[in-house]
Amino acid sequence: MFHRNPLSRPMVGVLAITLASTAFGGDPCGDPAAGDCFIANATPGCDDATCCALVCLIDSFCCEGEWDVVCAGYAQENCDSGGGGGGGSPCGDPAAGDCNVANGTPGCSDAACCEAVCAVDSYCCDTAWDSTCAGYVGTYCSGGGGGGGGDLPNDNCVDAIEIGEGDIAFSTVGATSDGRDLPETCDEGFGTAFAPDIWYAITPSEDTGIIVSTCNQADYDTRLAAYAGCGGPLVGCNDDGDGCAGLSSYMTFPALAGETYLIRVGGYGTATGSGTLSVTFGDAPPPYPTEITPQWAVEDGGNGHFYANLRVPEDSTFATVEALVASVGGQLASVTSAEEAAFIRDFVRVSEPGTYDRCAFGLVQDPDGFEPGGDWYWTSGEALVWTNWRAGEPNDNPAPEDFGEFYPNAEWNDCFDGDFGQVLVEWDTDPGIADGIVWETADGGNGHRYQAVIAYPQVDWNTARQLAEDAGGHLVTMETADERLWVAENLGIFLSLWEQPSNTFDANRGPLVGLENVGGSWQWITGEPLVESPWWPGEPSGDGPIAQFFSLNGDGPSAVFNDLPADFPMWSYIIEFDDGGSEPCPADFDGDGVVGGSDFGFLLSQWGSCEGCSADLDGNGLVEGPDLGLLLVQWGACP
Repeated sequence: MFHRNPLSRPMVGVLAITLASTAFGGDPCGDPAAGDCFIANATPGCDDATCCALVCLIDSFCCEGEWDVVCAGYAQENCDSGGGGGGGSPCGDPAAGDCNVANGTPGCSDAACCEAVCAVDSYCCDTAWDSTCAGYVGTYCSGGGGGGGGDLPNDNCVDAIEIGEGDIAFSTVGATSDGRDLPETCDEGFGTAFAPDIWYAITPSEDTGIIVSTCNQADYDTRLAAYAGCGGPLVGCNDDGDGCAGLSSYMTFPALAGETYLIRVGGYGTATGSGTLSVTFGDAPPPYPTEITPQWAVEDGGNGHFYANLRVPEDSTFATVEALVASVGGQLASVTSAEEAAFIRDFVRVSEPGTYDRCAFGLVQDPDGFEPGGDWYWTSGEALVWTNWRAGEPNDNPAPEDFGEFYPNAEWNDCFDGDFGQVLVEWDTDPGIADGIVWETADGGNGHRYQAVIAYPQVDWNTARQLAEDAGGHLVTMETADERLWVAENLGIFLSLWEQPSNTFDANRGPLVGLENVGGSWQWITGEPLVESPWWPGEPSGDGPIAQFFSLNGDGPSAVFNDLPADFPMWSYIIEFDDGGSEPCPADFDGDGVVGGSDFGFLLSQWGSCEGCSADLDGNGLVEGPDLGLLLVQWGACP
C-alpha cells in the first residue's frame, strides 16, 4: 500500500509564505463547494477559510495546485477539530482499536498518539490505519500508543530554535524523529534513516556557505541534514565527516541572504547523545574534489595555477612520473607555501601511500648532496624556502632517499625511487582538460570529445544520464576496446574521479558510463550491444543494471567495469560528444557565466508548476527537488 509522506513535497521557507500570501490571495479558501479541509478534494483550497489560509502558508501547493492528502494532513495537524466542514477527527474513537495494531479504518483509539502519527502520514487518518501506521507508534508515541513527541523544545521542525554562527551545546536524548528519511544520494553506506532528531533554524544576512559540524565534538554517531524550510528541499547532508572521530559529522551547503534554513541534528540507527554543534559562515572544503583540475584562484590568495593528482603505474620510477607529467603539458608541482599546501590538501587530494603507492611532486635532492637535509630543490627552478617535512624527516633511511613524497595531510617525506603510484601536477594556465579531450582521428580516434564531470552533491546513474544529455552529449559509450582504453588512459588517470578508499580492501569506484542491462543483455545506451567483456574479475555480479569504472583491493584506476544499482550515488561520470559538442550551462539563468546564488534564488522563485520555464531543468513541468539537484551539480563557473 502506498503512503505519501506529507513532508515529501518541497516548500521553501520564507519564500513559500510569500507565494502563499500573494499568489492566491485567499480566493480558493472558504468556498463551501471545495469540501472539508480534513479530506482531499482534488481542487485548490477547502471550505474553512481560516484553516485553508493557515495550511497554504505552510504549503502553497494546497491553494495553487490541489488540496490533496498532504494538505488534509496539515489541516488535521494545525487546524481546530473539523477543519470547518465537518467529519471530525478519527482519532480517539475507542471503536477504532489499539494504535499498535492495524485496523483497516481511519485513526485509532489513543487520540494523542493518533494525531502524532497522522501528522507524519495523513493516510493513517484519511484512509486506513494499516501496518505502516502501527509501525510509527514506537517512534512517535509514548506509553504504548499514547503521547507522541519528545521532551525537548526543538524536537519538531516547526519548533526549530533560531541560531547564528557559533557553538551550541545540544542533546538528542529524549527526542523523537519527525522528519523523513534522507534520499539515496546521502547514503554513505549506512542507510538513510534518521535517529531521533532536534532542529535549528539559521538565516544568513548575505550569500554564503554554511558549515555545520559535530566533528570531534559528540559522544555518539551523529547525522546531519539541512533543508530550505520544514518539508522543503534538502540542501545538505552528512553522516560521517572525513577525519571526524567517533563517526561525528561535517556538513556544508550554499545559502542565500535572507532565506531560512532548517538544520536537523540526529544520528545513525537509534543513537542519541550530546555534543557541540559548530556553525560558521564561509566557503569550506568539499567532501571530495569537485573539479578535475581545480584552480588556486588569485582572488582567493592563490597563484592562478591549476592542479591535479594523476595515477601512474604501481612502483613507477621518477623518470616515468616526469614523462607522464610532460605528456599532459604540466610540470611537477612545486609547493612553496603553507597556503598552497592547504589548497592541494583540501581541493586536489592525495591518497594514502598504501592505496596507490607514494605521491611524487617536484621536490628532489642532489644525489651528491649533504644527507639527509641538504641540497633539496624544486624541479621548476623555484627557490626552496618554505618546507613542510613530517617530524623526523628527511632521514635518508633506507638510503638513498633522494625524492620528495607528498602525504595526504600535505606533509613531506623523503623516499627512494621506483615506489611511486601518483603524482601532483601543476599548470600555469588552464590546460582545458575540464572541458574535455578529443580522441583525434589522426591518432586513430573517432573525433569525439570526452568530458569527465564531478557532481557535487552525488548523483545516481539516471541523473547523470540526464545531465549528459542536457549538456548536448550522452554518457560515454565505448563500443571498442581501443576506445575504452583511450578513455581510461586519458581521463581515468585523474584520481579526483575515483573514491580513493583508504582501506585497501575496499572497492575503488570510478566514473559512471553509458552501459545498461536491458532484458538480460548488456548494451550501450546508443543501442549498440556490448561485444567484449570489459569486467573486473567476478563482475558483473548481479548488483544492478548499470556500470561504472571499477577496481578492488587497493588497485588504482582501471579500464574495466562492475555493475551496480541504478540509484547508487556516485560523484563522477563521463560525457561523450559525438560532434565535438558544446558546453551549455542550463542552470546559469542570469547568463553571467557562473551558476551561483542568484541562479539558486531564481530557481526557488519558480518553485512548483512551471511548464516550459527555464528553471524546469529536467523538463517535467515542475520546478522541484531534482531541478535543485541539477543546479547544485553545475554550481560554480560554467565550462
